[in-house]
Amino acid sequence: MPRPFKCPKSGTYMARLAAPVALQAAVGRVELRRSLNAKDPKEARRLHPAAMTARQAEPDRARLQASGAVASVPDNRLAVLAGGF
Repeated sequence: MPRPFKCPKSGTYMARLAAPVALQAAVGRVELRRSLNAKDPKEARRLHPAAMTARQAEPDRARLQASGAVASVPDNRLAVLAGGF
C-alpha cells in the first residue's frame, strides 16, 4: 500500500504517484506530487488516501484530453460556470 513521504526540504508529507509512461508527455511530468500540508505522520496517513484518489484522476483527465474527447476547462472557470446551478 502506498504511503506518504516526507519532503527533506520542508519536512511536510506529500503524496506521490508515478505517471503512466504513455501519458508522461501529456502530463508533463514523470511523477505527480501533492502536498498533504501535514508535518505529523499520523495526520499525513489520514489524508493520504483522499490525495491519492485525486491524483489518480489526473492521468485519466490527461488521457481524455490527449484523445480529444474532452476540452480543458480551468478550475476557476468551472466554478463560475457551475455557480449558476
